[in-house]
Parts: sequence; structure tokens; C-alpha cells
Amino acid sequence: MDEENQIWGEYPKIFKSIFSDEFGHDDICKSDTDNLGDSIRVFGYPQSSGGFVLTITEGIISSFSDNGIILTSAKIDTGNSGGLAVDEKGCMVGVPVAVSEGTYKNMGVIIPTALVLEFSNKLGELNKNK
Repeated sequence: MDEENQIWGEYPKIFKSIFSDEFGHDDICKSDTDNLGDSIRVFGYPQSSGGFVLTITEGIISSFSDNGIILTSAKIDTGNSGGLAVDEKGCMVGVPVAVSEGTYKNMGVIIPTALVLEFSNKLGELNKNK
């Protein structure tokens, strides 16, 4: 929104997930796997847009690391890390977290949804045991 409370652009308000009943079941997301070269979009509120304006950057899945982390050509900037990464069908792919430095300079780093949920489940188990 700008100073006059005008909204600029349209963006999805519902994102499908293959991992949670909370978002409903969708056979497209359940059966689909991410592959090199697949289109990906990153949604967030980066500092470069003032931190108050939703931005959408687009790229491809450029690589998968040994531990499952996704590298992408989609731009990730301070502020849209922690946002949402979706594939071309609107299925949640993961959480954008950083820009990789070094060998893959300017590659965006995305933690896949499966790793986020694995961490969340382990944290939940630890809290139950306290």
C-alpha cells in the first residue's frame, strides 16, 4: 500500500501444500516433485521495495545440495527471506532464506518444506518431553 492506502497488483491468497491437511488435499501437489529447471516464484517484502510492498521474483530451480537445500535463480533479498517459494502450480516448495555467496554467487537458497516440517515436528516432540 502507498500513502493513500492504494493496493498495487494482485497476488495469490491461498497456497497449496503437499504436507498439511490445513491447506487441503491437492493431488497435483501430492504427486508432483521438484526438478532442475522447474519454474519457481518467491513472495516476500524485501528492503529494496521499502519492506511494505509485496514483491514476486521468478526464476528456476538451479540445483539441489546434498542435504536437500534448493538453489534458485529467483532473486532473494533482505526481507523476503522467510517468505514463500511456490512452483508454477502454486504448490509450496519451501522457505527462501538467503543468497548464497562464493561458488554460486547470487543464487537464492530455499529450505524445502519437508525440512521445515521435519524440524517443526522434532521441536514439537522436544516440547512434549519437557
